Amino acid sequence: MGSELGMSGSRDTILRLVRRCNQSAISKPRIIGLDDWAYKRRLRYGTLICDLERNQPIDLLPDRSVETVSAWLKKYPSIDIVSRDGSSEYASAIRQGAPQARQVSDRWHLVKNLAECVSVQLAESLAELRRAEQTTARSGKKEARQASAERRPAQTRAVQYVQQARQTERTARYEHIMALQKQGVKSAEIALQLGVTQRTIQRWIAAGTIPYSSPRKQRSRLIDPYKTYLLKRWHQGCHKGAQLERELRAKGYKGSQHGIYRYLETLKGSTLAPSKHKSASERASSIQPNPLLTLSASQATWLFFRKEEDLKPKELENLGQLRQASPYLEVTYQLVEGFLHMVRERTGEQLDAWLGAVQASHLEAFQTFVTGRSVAAARYRSACQPSRSVSNLCDRGTKRKRCYLCGVNTSLE
Repeated sequence: MGSELGMSGSRDTILRLVRRCNQSAISKPRIIGLDDWAYKRRLRYGTLICDLERNQPIDLLPDRSVETVSAWLKKYPSIDIVSRDGSSEYASAIRQGAPQARQVSDRWHLVKNLAECVSVQLAESLAELRRAEQTTARSGKKEARQASAERRPAQTRAVQYVQQARQTERTARYEHIMALQKQGVKSAEIALQLGVTQRTIQRWIAAGTIPYSSPRKQRSRLIDPYKTYLLKRWHQGCHKGAQLERELRAKGYKGSQHGIYRYLETLKGSTLAPSKHKSASERASSIQPNPLLTLSASQATWLFFRKEEDLKPKELENLGQLRQASPYLEVTYQLVEGFLHMVRERTGEQLDAWLGAVQASHLEAFQTFVTGRSVAAARYRSACQPSRSVSNLCDRGTKRKRCYLCGVNTSLE
């Protein structure tokens, strides 16, 4: 602030000079505002007291304790209204030092508290959108794996028979192991009887079920570097194995003819559309990320609380997508707009209708705001309704009225 005002010196120097100034005697304040200020953030705080009728500071207190603030308030029994934040310490200090005063919440803290609740709601909704996106991605990968498995050449009857025979033998051996274990035979003795290692016996017993053989990992083949070229030629309409073999030999293929024909068998059952056979990099580049998933809860909250005319085109687009993404987000937006309209236009008489809309929405995040701020909200309504003229509280008697929730002169006409 000193640099903006053209004042040289450190913060401590400016504060020291301010304290040395001879202040005029404090008249009997009637409407004051309490808020804290930081000597050192998160470590030490003081209290700033302002006269909201005259729009000027009255005093700086060394801390924000109940004892200090209540002692100051007792010196001024003329105080009728105190605007404060949500601090419980200030609430207790006002009850002790100025029990006759009416406590109200200022607009800034009301909107801030609402923003915190809205941020929670947005965080929950964005988390649901991300979970849905991940589920869709996993299902897509599963379908891709199934499609890949369908393109593999079918196993011959001989191979299937061998696999079934091995699994039958493995099942019989597992049942024998479990029977010996029930008889009290130790794993080392079971291993000797069956001709396997003791570690295998222990692993099978720990598994608690029949061990099934997993598919073997495919080994690299000489045809692998040429699969992309073969796939391209296949989609171009060349399905003759002899022609494709000559082209591969010219490119340096050293494998067998059987390797070429085995890979071509996997292409015969596939769709001829090239889009079905995009590489992993091509598929990744073709997938456009959901812009909503890149927004944080605080960024989304900022979109909800700013005026639409102040938003950039991209921000307006994101806001529209957010509102369409979930019915809960649309309800949240409407509730925020309604509350901000009351605050900006001083239409406190609409508060009851807004509270009813909150109850009907069944949004848990808003229930916290309504429950925790119901008393402050009622005071907001009574202090900001245009029907309650406050001109008699203004010493200057002008047409400019003052909202005691924010301490800003603003016309209620």
